[in-house]
Amino acid sequence: MRKLLLVTTILAGLATPARADPISLIASAGAWITATFGSTLGGFLLNLGASILLSTVGALLRGKPKQSDVIRELQQPTSLPVWRYAYGSGWAPGTPAPVRIKGKFLYACYILNSRPSAGPFTVYFDKRAVEATGDPYDFSGPGAAASEAPFTGHCNYWIGRGDQTAPPAVFVAEAPEFYKATDGWQGLTVLWIKLDAGKSKSRPSRWPAVPPEVIVDGNWSLLWDPRNPAQNPDDPATWAFSKNQALATLDALRRNPLRPYDLRNLWVDTFKWAADAADEAVPVKAGGTIPRYEANGILVFADGSELEDQVQPLADAGASRFMRVGGKLGLIPGVWREPAATVSDMLGDQPMTFTRYRPSTELVTAVTARYISPLRAYEDANTPVYTLAGAQAEDGGPEKLGTFDLRFITDHRQGQRVAKILGLRTRMQRSLSGALPPSGFNLVAGSVVTVDLPAPYERRNGVYEVEEIHPGASPVGSDDGSVALICPASLRETSPLVYAWDAATEEQDVAVEDFDPEVGGVKVPGAISVLSDASTVIVTGGVSIPRIRFNFDPSLSASVISYEWQFKKGSDLWQTGSLIDAETLDGGGDLFGFLMPVEVGSSYTIRARAVSPVAASEWVESSPVTASAGPYTAGPPIPVSAIGGSGQISATFRAPNVASYRAMEIWVASVNNSGAASLLFGPLYGAANATVTEIQTGLGSAVTRYYFARSIDQNGNPSPFSASVSATTT
Repeated sequence: MRKLLLVTTILAGLATPARADPISLIASAGAWITATFGSTLGGFLLNLGASILLSTVGALLRGKPKQSDVIRELQQPTSLPVWRYAYGSGWAPGTPAPVRIKGKFLYACYILNSRPSAGPFTVYFDKRAVEATGDPYDFSGPGAAASEAPFTGHCNYWIGRGDQTAPPAVFVAEAPEFYKATDGWQGLTVLWIKLDAGKSKSRPSRWPAVPPEVIVDGNWSLLWDPRNPAQNPDDPATWAFSKNQALATLDALRRNPLRPYDLRNLWVDTFKWAADAADEAVPVKAGGTIPRYEANGILVFADGSELEDQVQPLADAGASRFMRVGGKLGLIPGVWREPAATVSDMLGDQPMTFTRYRPSTELVTAVTARYISPLRAYEDANTPVYTLAGAQAEDGGPEKLGTFDLRFITDHRQGQRVAKILGLRTRMQRSLSGALPPSGFNLVAGSVVTVDLPAPYERRNGVYEVEEIHPGASPVGSDDGSVALICPASLRETSPLVYAWDAATEEQDVAVEDFDPEVGGVKVPGAISVLSDASTVIVTGGVSIPRIRFNFDPSLSASVISYEWQFKKGSDLWQTGSLIDAETLDGGGDLFGFLMPVEVGSSYTIRARAVSPVAASEWVESSPVTASAGPYTAGPPIPVSAIGGSGQISATFRAPNVASYRAMEIWVASVNNSGAASLLFGPLYGAANATVTEIQTGLGSAVTRYYFARSIDQNGNPSPFSASVSATTT
């Protein structure tokens, strides 16, 4: 089955441009020739446009920083603001840049986007929307002034969309020692605020954090659309706002601050193709349609990792994958592609490898996606679990749930579709590798082919996707120097079922909890539950120590990093407990801690509050709880005798003969009623079954007293009182 091709034929063929569609090279093939003498791929003399599919599902399963974690990190004050791009629509956290206080006024600038933005915008202080009147883009005047409580008369703000050249005039005029006319943050989207602290009584509720936690909602970066000839790739003034996932991915590759791609190194036609796919309207269960793939979120750039890895979350939002062809980077959209060719022959003198199953660690039987929910103040949320049809029966064993981090998806319906695609890709197990004949020259990574091999290889037939292909010239013999065109390739099975989606039957409803982000300052933790009984006792070195366990739901504020708790005994003053890290959760998702040691029988109250880097919430207080170690385990002592003497009485009791006995208390009363008795001696520690005698002195003559005793067990629990013994002094 060997197909030969002389090198003269190869070179002649390279003069003809290849087809300009997504499954072939778009320039003349000669532009893709790369000298690779000594190549490891079969010792080829020439490598003609090697192509490889870069991204994998496995990387998604390893997880990435959550978008909520990114938001929290960006809200921290820093002397060197992180470079970030805000894509699509939604919330962008403000990073405090220069923040200055002069008298009762606070002047501050918050960086929102490291580039110009479209708008319009809504400003939130501590997750409370600021209603305002005026022009926030007029830097020569008062800007926008808050018009509703609690900010009325206490807040003015200005927004620079990237075209500003200086701070608001008010800043330079009123605080010239802090702000100069050159401090404009040109080219960046920034928020300038002037805050009046107001009266001290209302200040904590109005400004629970100083400076406040700032979030701005709006339409963000302007993107170049290569499909629009009116837009100049080098003139951002001609670009437009877009949520298109493929255009955002292209933008991040071209405009990043680390290693921007030149257009000569990008296969732009594939991004056009992916942009068309992202714009397609897809039906949803409730009726109507939504765009197939949008991207909304914050991309933070950092040194120390590959650029493609940092941009990958944008590609993930569209189930798309990067591919490289002859030095150019392209994007394969997450849509079904009809087979572009039929492979009916593979070169016989090259090894052909067929793998039927993937390692079980790479397979999932059910999927869910972690996305960002606008309905929950842009906190993390998970789509309902989608069970891949037939996967569990095929694999056996327990369910293997794949959780995909899709932090640029803000619509659960898009998240559900993408999660299914990614999950089914893990189920595409069959792979085939070998050398294709010259007819495979036009194929690139991402091309879909039909494999139709003759007997005895027909069991390997099916529809496959090219994962890697390396067209090259291989020597034919040693006599005349002839070479043959050969296309070593790796193929992975695929199916249109991977991308099929029936919203009416497959889309699952998402229950949205009531969620009110407009609360003053840092949100309080949940109600505190307290427990003190035998289950909370800890035994250390053979000694039982009673404790009070308390737990509560975390605060809903994204900025909380820890929880402070205090306690008091009875009506005493509050005492400091300690700090609980925000990640200290029990199996039920609650925060928890212990108060120890405690005095059995005494009443205690716990209170806690959430703490952010710049503020704390109000306290949440528990109901009082009586410290206990559970039911008593040692019975009451046995009365032995009471003997009167001159002004004194000696009382004797025998301790119960049980291992849990630790001590005895002896009580006294002037009447035969333990309810009227008061503690006379104790606790008197001793051995079980031992006799204890104590003498009460200073009684005078003819005085009668009644004595009662009770045991204290290893957990500090008292027993009921014993029967009394009594005597009269002489």
